[in-house]
Amino acid sequence: MTTPVEFYFVTPTGEPISNALVEVQPAKSGYSGEVNGVVMPRHVEAITDANGRVTIGLWPSTIPYCVRCSDTLSEAEIFYNFVVPAESSNEVLRLQDLIVGD
Repeated sequence: MTTPVEFYFVTPTGEPISNALVEVQPAKSGYSGEVNGVVMPRHVEAITDANGRVTIGLWPSTIPYCVRCSDTLSEAEIFYNFVVPAESSNEVLRLQDLIVGD
C-alpha cells in the first residue's frame, strides 16, 4: 500500500513554484523482504499545481528516495533525500518532515 507524500516548493521569497517538474525515485536498488527480491529504482514524474504542491503515492521503505524539482522560470533545481517510514498510514506526509541527511 502506498503512502501519499505532499511536495511543496516555493521561491526564496515564498512564492509557489507552479508547473515545476518533480521527479522521485529510490536513491538506489535494495532488497525487499515482502517480495523476497531486489527492488529496482522506479522513476516517477509529476507537475506542481498553481500553489506549488503535488502529492505522490510512494511505498514505505528504509531505502531513501531522491526528489528533484526543476523550476523552469529561474532554472533552479533542488535535490533532497527522504524516507517514507514503514509505519505510514493513509495520512498525507509532508516532504519537509521526511528529509534525511546525506
